[in-house]
Amino acid sequence: MNPIQATLKKIDFYIRDLNHRRIDFFRHWRVVILKRLLDKPSLLPPNQSKDLLPLVNLGDLVLIRLDDKLGDSVTSTGFIKTLLQIKTKGDIVVVTRPGAAVSIFQQFPQGVKVVTVEKGLWPAFKLLKELATKNISVLINTSHILTPETILLFTQLEATVKISFGKNEFRNFTHYIERTDANEHVTAKYEKTLKLFSPYLTLEPYCLSVIPERYRAINLHLNALTGRLREVAAKSLGIDADTQDLFEKKVPVKKIVLNSFAGAKLRNFSKEKTIEMIQGLSRWALENKKAIQIISLANQGDQKILNEWFYSYQQRSLNPSRIAPPPAPHKNTLTQNQQNYFPTALGKAPNSPKGAATPIPQISFIDLNPFSHWVRLPQVFTWDDNVALLNCADLVITPDTSIVHVASALKKSVIAVYREDTDADKNQKHWAPRYTEFQIIEAGYDRQRPFDINSVSVREVIEAVELFL
Repeated sequence: MNPIQATLKKIDFYIRDLNHRRIDFFRHWRVVILKRLLDKPSLLPPNQSKDLLPLVNLGDLVLIRLDDKLGDSVTSTGFIKTLLQIKTKGDIVVVTRPGAAVSIFQQFPQGVKVVTVEKGLWPAFKLLKELATKNISVLINTSHILTPETILLFTQLEATVKISFGKNEFRNFTHYIERTDANEHVTAKYEKTLKLFSPYLTLEPYCLSVIPERYRAINLHLNALTGRLREVAAKSLGIDADTQDLFEKKVPVKKIVLNSFAGAKLRNFSKEKTIEMIQGLSRWALENKKAIQIISLANQGDQKILNEWFYSYQQRSLNPSRIAPPPAPHKNTLTQNQQNYFPTALGKAPNSPKGAATPIPQISFIDLNPFSHWVRLPQVFTWDDNVALLNCADLVITPDTSIVHVASALKKSVIAVYREDTDADKNQKHWAPRYTEFQIIEAGYDRQRPFDINSVSVREVIEAVELFL
């Protein structure tokens, strides 16, 4: 990076930091004004040491999650699953934003109702009128961010117990769950909350449902490419096999899902860093004679960026590339039904399996060497599609973002890359992967790129890959 690029990078960082401060400033003052206008004493003395278990089943339990953070929502799923064990009467009502968060909370069986509310005080006021008709015994805010909508709902809804994550700032809340240690994992807050109800409750792991039709469609396409890659790798190794099962044992192909994008730009892997990782993984596969698929993951907006990276790499790469739909897979890879399901055009393929969703119509891939290729699925970009794609993975590589927690919920091995931590903000501790095998890599401090995740060492990433594959 030359001095001009470094200067522009610093300017971009400070502009983004200033914008975040502006947003936080106005949100803070909206909360302060609402606090002055609406805050009133709670029905119980704050943090009263009392067994709250009997109160759980006196009415509905309302859980408010209005911070638009999908990863945080995933981390709350184990908490809801645990509450269902003690909730025998009434419902658990989850209040969240419309969109992907709804599918996260709709996975639960009977006993959990999901209610959505748009941003703004007026939509929150309309929801308040709806919730006011319910018999609410416990109200819980599981976000560390207090939005104006959350304050309005908390102060105006009647509930015996009102629990909030954060500091003791409001008279209306009966219990506060504070972060007492910078190294404390986010799940500690849920564990502390459960102890208010019973000292014997154990927090359940994260959980996340996968839509079976989407998983089958995506996995089918990846397996077709796997069969092709396996043939090329086997030929390089001089391996032949009479049966498909023996063939797969002799030449296993591991699927590595690489996510380059996060909620904040400074946590995104750049084009250069992404390609450096792909080239590093490709060299490792060739040197160790291990076949791998490197599958890029992206949402709809990021797919456009990924498409530019993909074709830019293709044009400058000396390796042959194939962008057309892949050739017919190994003769034993798919059944006849499955082969009919492998489409080359939009729409459902003829004779596709009963109840199957519309197949994924496009695959683009680049042959990196006989043991690896880089794959992108241009039409896999929704939350549910990406969850299904991650469920196909043997290993996930991602920066600090919601994908860390999705991989944890799906019990997928994950390599999570974090920016360097400050004394007050230790993301790699507080938001670390959980309930699965993982390796954390910290992007070291670089004066030319302060707090930029792209200072991460690809060598360290490859060393972590070796531990899993």
